[in-house]
Amino acid sequence: MSGVLDDIGRILKVEVSEDALEAKLVARDSCDGLTADNGIALLKERGITEGLLYDELGKVGTLKAGQSLVVARGVKAEETVQAKADYFFPLGDKISFESQKNGTIDFREIGRFNNTKEGSVLAVLTPGKEGTTGIDVYGRTTVPDKLIDKKLRCGKLVSLSADGMQAIAKANGHACRIDGKITILTKIQIPGDIDYSVGNIRFLGDVDVSGNVLSGFTVEVQGSLTITKNIENARIEVGKDLKVNGNVFGRGEGFIEVGGDATFNEIDSAKINVMGNLKVRNAIRHSTVRCGGSIELTSSNGVIVGGDVSALQKIKAANIGNSMGTMTKVSVGRNPFIADRLSGVGEALAELKAKRSQVQNHFLMLQKKIAAGPVSPAIEELSIKLRNAELALQKEIAEKEEEEKELKSKAVGVEKAIMEITGTLHSSVLVTIRRLKVLTYDKERRVRAEEEEGEIKFTPLYGKK
Repeated sequence: MSGVLDDIGRILKVEVSEDALEAKLVARDSCDGLTADNGIALLKERGITEGLLYDELGKVGTLKAGQSLVVARGVKAEETVQAKADYFFPLGDKISFESQKNGTIDFREIGRFNNTKEGSVLAVLTPGKEGTTGIDVYGRTTVPDKLIDKKLRCGKLVSLSADGMQAIAKANGHACRIDGKITILTKIQIPGDIDYSVGNIRFLGDVDVSGNVLSGFTVEVQGSLTITKNIENARIEVGKDLKVNGNVFGRGEGFIEVGGDATFNEIDSAKINVMGNLKVRNAIRHSTVRCGGSIELTSSNGVIVGGDVSALQKIKAANIGNSMGTMTKVSVGRNPFIADRLSGVGEALAELKAKRSQVQNHFLMLQKKIAAGPVSPAIEELSIKLRNAELALQKEIAEKEEEEKELKSKAVGVEKAIMEITGTLHSSVLVTIRRLKVLTYDKERRVRAEEEEGEIKFTPLYGKK
C-alpha cells in the first residue's frame, strides 16, 4: 500500500492552510486514472480525516498539472463574546465603610461630584453570546471560553429595568460603585471650609459643610444644605432647606436663595430669599430679606434693624429698629416675590410704552410728508418699517399688561397677616401690611400690628403696653 501511496504522492501533493481549516490536493502531473479513493487514501496518510468533500474528491482524475482542488474543510470556532457593562459615570471611587453604612460620602474621598438626576440611566449591559466549538481537518477541536453570566448589580437608590439591561437612578445624588453595586449617595460631606482647596460646589443631593463658606465661592445644592459655621460674601442656592449654625456676613453683596425653610444665627448685610419659613436666632441687620412664609427671631433679644424685611404671613421679633432711629422697613401680607416681579413688569411696560410713543411720533411725521407730495422710495420704506415696529410693540405691551394683571391678582396676599413685637418697636420703622403703610415716630412696647378696618392698628400683645 505504501508503494501505491508513494506513486500517488508523486502525482499529487497535499497543501493545508495555516489555520488547518482547509486542505487542497495539488496536481504535479496529469491525474488521469486517479480516483476519489486514491485522494482519500493520500489525505488519511497525511492525517486528514475531517470535513472531507467527497464530491470534490470525485474530480481528482480530471486534474492537470498545476491545478488544485479543495478537498477538506474544517469548522471554524466562534469565540465567546462576554457580556459588557458600560457605566455612564467615572469609576474608581474608594468609598469608606462609614460612607457605605450611612449613605453619605466625604468629599475628600472622591474630589468631584458624579451628579446624577433621578431617572438617569447609570449603566447598560450588552448581553454576551456563547461561542461554538470548531474542528480542523486533522480532527482537532477548539473549545471557546465559557459564557459568564454577568448582571448589573444595584445598591441603594438604584433599580434595574424590567429586562435587567439598564441600571436607573431612583434619586438625585452622587453615582458610584460600592462593593461592585451601582449606588446613589444623596449626601456629600465637606470636612472643612469651602475655599480654594475645594472650589465651588454644585450638587444634586444634600451637602453638609463642617466649616465656613468663604467669600467669592458658590454653593448650588438641589437638596438641603447644612453649614456648621459662617457664610461670608458668597452665593448660595438651595433647592430644599438651609441650616446655618453660624452667621451670614454678606458685606452688601452676599446672596442666598432657599427653596424651603431656612435657619440662621445672625444675618448681616446680605440679600436673602426664602420660599418657606425663616428662623433667625439673634439679628437681621441691614439686609434685604424676602420670605414666602413667616419670619421669626427666636432669641428673647432678637432684633431686625436697617434694611428691608418682608414676609407673606407673619414677622415676630423682640425688637424692630433701634434707639438711634435707623430706618428699617418691615412688611407682611403680600407675596414679596410676586411684588418684585410686579415691579419689574411695571418698569418693562413703561419702557415699551415710551418706545411705542417715539415710533408713533416718527410715523405720523412721515405720513405728513407723504401726504404733502411725492417722496423718495426710502421714505415710504421707512414708513412701512415704523408701522410694523409699532404693531410689534403693541403686541409686546398687550402681553406685558396681561402678565401684570395676573400678577396683581396674585399679589393681594393674605388677610390675617400680622407682626408681633415682644420687646420694642422703635421709631423710624416703616411698617407695611398688605397695601397699607405707616412710619413709626414713637416707641411701642409689646404690640401686635395688623390691618383692621382699612388701617394698621397697634394693639397690646398681653393686654397692656
